[in-house]
Amino acid sequence: NPDNPLIRYDPDEAIDFLEEAGWSQASINDEGYMVRDGKVFEITLPYTSKSGERIYTIFQEDLKEVGIKLKLKQVTWATLIKDLGDRTFDILPMAFTGLIFPNPESSMHSKFADQKNNNNIWGFKNKRVDEICDKYPSMFDLNERIEAVKEIDGIACREQLWCFGWYAPHTRILYWNKFGFPKYLFSRFEKR
Repeated sequence: NPDNPLIRYDPDEAIDFLEEAGWSQASINDEGYMVRDGKVFEITLPYTSKSGERIYTIFQEDLKEVGIKLKLKQVTWATLIKDLGDRTFDILPMAFTGLIFPNPESSMHSKFADQKNNNNIWGFKNKRVDEICDKYPSMFDLNERIEAVKEIDGIACREQLWCFGWYAPHTRILYWNKFGFPKYLFSRFEKR
């Protein structure tokens, strides 16, 4: 949705939100982490690729500045997917792809929110989103579908189900023209 606000990380605002939630900067322990009721504010970030550590350690440092302990834990892909399906995670690094013909029902409808092992990984429930998802299959006008998905995206953005992390500002697909090119090249989806 082009009307979604651009949300930037602001440590001072993060501290304000943490204070509102009962995590005081006055309760920082000797290691630099907030403590409440004897427990350190700690979350675990599982990841599968060593190459991600260079990004996650920067995130870890940013969180420490506001008193949050981020534990990095390398796991196998199978473990990550199991934790995702069981919803036994604090935070996960995930990449999502789009469908050629989007259908928001499987990832946004509340009928999947309390079930394990589906695409509604955040357990999201919203009456307006459910209404749109229920009407979506009978929307045959492409523009109506586009507006429906934009509205759902706007609602999800305001609910802050996810945050966008770092990503490379480019995508590279390389071809070697040793013997010539085929009639068409790999693309996001095939056009003929």
